[in-house]
Amino acid sequence: MNRQLVAFLSLFSLVLVLSVYYVMMPTVNNQFTDKNEPVSLVSKDATTLYFETLDLERDELHQSYIDEMIAVYEGTNNDYTLEEAYVNIANRNKLIQQENDIEECVKALGYTSCYAEVEGDDYVRVVVYSTKKDLFEIDSIMYQVQTMLDREVATFIVEFQE
Repeated sequence: MNRQLVAFLSLFSLVLVLSVYYVMMPTVNNQFTDKNEPVSLVSKDATTLYFETLDLERDELHQSYIDEMIAVYEGTNNDYTLEEAYVNIANRNKLIQQENDIEECVKALGYTSCYAEVEGDDYVRVVVYSTKKDLFEIDSIMYQVQTMLDREVATFIVEFQE
């Protein structure tokens, strides 16, 4: 009988505390149920988000490298000389421009989304959105990009994203 009384009092006190809590809560007016205004939603598919994420990550890497080189000018980074920092920033800006040019070149081939990554003269990675995955597509991308760059690339990676 003693256990039943303790269980009853525990449950009763819990119900009492919860009811006082809900009674004391301020009322919130729901703004969305009274208005019949249209809501504009911007939805993006997963492919667009994938390419935007790749672009953001690449841009953050470029910016952090340039910030590191700018720190040389500010005197907080002594790993490089001023001349080396200047050359490194110029080279990084050249890579950024090459990546943008490659993306425009590949989009001109009819692809809706493209991501390009360049590291020096020996590495190019291109990711395109395409449902077709054949050697002709890879060959045409490689040919157009190497023609635009006016050089052969030792490591050239073409990836397809659906």
